Amino acid sequence: MFNKKEIKDFGNIEKDSVFLHYTGNMFGIGCSAFNLKAIKRVSSYKKRDFNKGYIVLLPDITWIKKYSIIMDSDEERIFRQFSPGNLTMILRDGKNLFEHISQNGKIAVRIPEDAFLRNFIRDFGEPIISTSVNTAGESPLTNLKKIKSTYAHWFDHLILPPKIEKKSPIPSTIIEFTPDEIKCIREGSIPMKQIENAYLHPMITFVCTANICRSPMAEYYFKKLIYIKKLPFETMSAGFLNSGNRISENSMLVLKENGIEAENHLSTQLNSAIVTDSQLILTMTQNHKETLIDYFPNSLYKTYTLIEYYNMHYPNDKWEIKDIEDPFTMSIEKYRETFKLIKFLLDKIVDKIPY
Repeated sequence: MFNKKEIKDFGNIEKDSVFLHYTGNMFGIGCSAFNLKAIKRVSSYKKRDFNKGYIVLLPDITWIKKYSIIMDSDEERIFRQFSPGNLTMILRDGKNLFEHISQNGKIAVRIPEDAFLRNFIRDFGEPIISTSVNTAGESPLTNLKKIKSTYAHWFDHLILPPKIEKKSPIPSTIIEFTPDEIKCIREGSIPMKQIENAYLHPMITFVCTANICRSPMAEYYFKKLIYIKKLPFETMSAGFLNSGNRISENSMLVLKENGIEAENHLSTQLNSAIVTDSQLILTMTQNHKETLIDYFPNSLYKTYTLIEYYNMHYPNDKWEIKDIEDPFTMSIEKYRETFKLIKFLLDKIVDKIPY
């Protein structure tokens, strides 16, 4: 039967428990990725071969290293772009810690979209396996009432967020990097074409408040660097305010002084599609970064302030200032100073962005 008691300390849940959870897209049956007794229970319920392997859920990207999972630079940049979210990646099990659920020394890994589930895994203290609520050959159940009426005896605990946001119950996309290609094991909610385009043409997005002063200067100068250096990047800029506003006159003039035309620029408001398509998001201030991650949790592993990103790659020249201040309504000299700072930072980091 379901445990009806409110669970306040996830760390005290028995390690051999089987629980119902919600990934942010689908309900799943899960347990510790290291408890053979619990994994065998799940396999028995689902009438599934124990050695077939399972998807492993982690709470954050630091657990990749913590559990000696091997991820090369190409894998990491794609994993960061779509995590937390609905991308599962086949990775190498570096120390065979997951050999009981691995296939040919590899495991399927994902950081789930739902923050409640990520917090549970972190407090539980171990990675968990996750699989759909159904028996082999049947369609996954996506209705909580139906799950309760049909499979209540499967679960020791309910690990569910206070509010379950209704979404289309589409499973994760599963990919594997091979020497020749990115192999699609299963196409789910993330189209394979989107992943392939992200790999070949990474999108770098610059963000400020209104997308009429600082971020357009960064975007259009970065376009110039892409052209000069023949880089594969795509780039754009966005802000938090409404779309359709013209670039500020002083930003346009300063860019023109530097041989860059931007008079046709119109502001773009940030949205989930822009965030998902971006492999790297560089904000002008710390507040921009925090607000963006708050609104779009899937931006967590790819969003930095421009100065923060510089400091990461030039730690011996670390700057104490965090923000590029807004020159809006100020003199053109202030705009020139702002552009000079942005130009310096982009000139330094452009060769540090992976592709």
